[in-house]
Formats: sequence, structure tokens, C-alpha cells
Amino acid sequence: MGLSLFSKPILICFAQSVPPSLLLLLTPKGSYIRPFYLVFSLCFAYEFFLLSKGISVSPVRYSKAGSQIFVAVIQATNVLVVNPLDRDDLVRGGVITNSESTFAQTWHTSTSVFFALRGINTAWRVKNIPEHPKYLTRQAKPRIPRTSFLVRQAFVLAWEYLVLDVLYFLSLQDDSPQVPLADFKYFNVGAAAWGRRVSVSLITWFWVVRVLIDSIYRASALVAVGLCSDAPEDWPPLFGSMWDAYTLRNFWG
Repeated sequence: MGLSLFSKPILICFAQSVPPSLLLLLTPKGSYIRPFYLVFSLCFAYEFFLLSKGISVSPVRYSKAGSQIFVAVIQATNVLVVNPLDRDDLVRGGVITNSESTFAQTWHTSTSVFFALRGINTAWRVKNIPEHPKYLTRQAKPRIPRTSFLVRQAFVLAWEYLVLDVLYFLSLQDDSPQVPLADFKYFNVGAAAWGRRVSVSLITWFWVVRVLIDSIYRASALVAVGLCSDAPEDWPPLFGSMWDAYTLRNFWG
């Protein structure tokens, strides 16, 4: 009997998080097992992408969903092989402590390395991470109240969902000739078509994609902080101002 539509992605995500964290804790930096695992990790990511494609007919949606798992592969490659870390590095970086009582607790904490791509609360935290809004920092005594954080995240997420829903509805009302998504030609087309391509690209990248990426981040923050597995301080804003966000360094920050 085959796996269900939902159990298979869960198993793939499990395979992308549990083995690398165990390798991080139990193997030396130069272990041959680490690059060997990455081959399987890439296969899991490709399988997840195919599952995402089967769930949605929208190329934008399944590409966004499927690409998330490839980020895990890139992070695992960096942490295990390119800039390898081990248990001692995690202790020095403040990710785990020697006082953690059980291996299960240590393993659970080390798993966050493969999801916290910005290195929040570690020695290798990236630069230019936006600060929490003043609405939250004014309430910090000294920590941000969990309820205030969740309410604000839920409100902004609802607003972003409404924006995306309205944009999708407006796109359905557009009776202009449909252009295939794979048609990215900018030469040998009329001035009107050329202008339409430029305007669509600008609107998509400077507005729609920003809201889409930010909404996924806020939904994840709601789950993590709502389940009390993370603190509000672990989830600073993904984007700062619009001008800062689209400089390369600040975007990755």
C-alpha cells in the first residue's frame, strides 16, 4: 500500500532533518559519511519537488513549495561539508550546552541549525537582520510577550493573505491574451508586449513574491512560537524596509 499524499512529504522532511543533525553530532568533520548522505538528501529533495508539482497545478505555487526543500540540501551541504561543524562548534556557538541532560534534548536543539538559516542566537548570526518593531520591543520586560507577538503575526499574515487573494482574483478578471509562463522573450516583440513583460516582472518581484515569502515565514513563526518550541526573539522580521530588502546583502540578511 502506497504512502498517502501527506505522509510521504512528512517522511521526506524527517529524512532531511534527522540524519544530518545526527551526523553533525556523531561524526568528525572529515567523515566520508557526510558527503555520502548528501546524495540521498538531493534525491529526497527531488522527490519532494515532484510531490509539490502533483499537489498544485500552479507553477508558482509548486515551485515555491518544492524549492524550500532544496534550501535544506544547501544548508546541509554547507554545515556538513563546505564549512563543516561538529558538536564542539555547536557548544562554542551557543547552540547547545554541556548541561543538556539527555542526548534527545541535544539532538532536538542541534536540528535547528538546518532550519535557522540566519543563525539566530548563535555566534554565526548573519548581519543586517531587521529588528523587531517598536510595538513589540516597547513591551519587552525584558522578553517580548508571546501573546503580543502571536497576535501581531496573525494580523499581518491575514492582511498578506488578503492581498494575495485580491491579486489572484484580479488576475482572473484579466481578459487580455494569455502568455505562457515559459515565454520570457524580450526581443522581436512589440512595444506593448515588451512593456507588459517589464511591468509584470517588477510587480511580481517587488510586491507579490515579497508578500508570498514573508507570509510563509510568518506562518512558520506562528506555529513555532505558538507551540512554545521557540521564543519570539528567535523570529525577527524577515524583511526590513522595501529599499533595504532588495539590496542583495540585506535580502539574505
